[in-house]
Amino acid sequence: MTSKKAAANDEACNWISETSINQEDLPVELRGLQWLADLDYLRIEMPLHARAPRLGFMEKNRYEVLTERRELVFKVSEKDSAIKKLLVGPGRDVELAFTDKTGEVAMEFFKRGRCDGLLCACCLHNVVVDTKQGVFIGEVRQKLSITHDKYLIRDEEDGKFFAELTAKRYIMFRCNTENKMTIQDLHSGEEIGQVSKYWGPRLNRVNMDHEPFWLTFNQDLPVRRKAALLGAAFLMHYVYMEVS
Repeated sequence: MTSKKAAANDEACNWISETSINQEDLPVELRGLQWLADLDYLRIEMPLHARAPRLGFMEKNRYEVLTERRELVFKVSEKDSAIKKLLVGPGRDVELAFTDKTGEVAMEFFKRGRCDGLLCACCLHNVVVDTKQGVFIGEVRQKLSITHDKYLIRDEEDGKFFAELTAKRYIMFRCNTENKMTIQDLHSGEEIGQVSKYWGPRLNRVNMDHEPFWLTFNQDLPVRRKAALLGAAFLMHYVYMEVS
């Protein structure tokens, strides 16, 4: 666990090299997601680009999705302008592209802009994950709840939600040093995943957004569901974790 809590660093990472399924084994619209097949752990971190924190707020967000062995699964880039990030912050529209080792976009993420943390039905968050061609992969939809923030997750456009993510509401104040959000199967009630983030001391010349967060899930989940959960993890980052 100590190694997982280590601060993000800028060491070079190699792309993931092996998977138990071939790209050709997946439907055309899901090709690029095969790298998730054998995984049960993902670490998401921001590269320390240029080591220029005073100008870091002018940078578009970029992320690396890594395995436990620090192999690259996806490189992720935000499409919105840095000015929009500066002026609107976590409440902005967010569009992300997930690129795999072939240089192709494996999936895209879109979060519609909402206010940050208000208990109001009109401000509930919603994320759609799809392919570059617009084929639906998954959706994360916040539901109104008095005690906790709850998010429903599904992997079929007209299908039922398969999981629920629960976050403690007080984490919106970003004053904790350790946050864990559980993901439960809606049918069995079993915990099938978790989103976690640890805030350590402020790194030298680096803002706190560069500290990584983690997604764990059952290894035997279909890749489509894993992709939907990855979208949920990024939503948690933008709603609760982005601070600078």
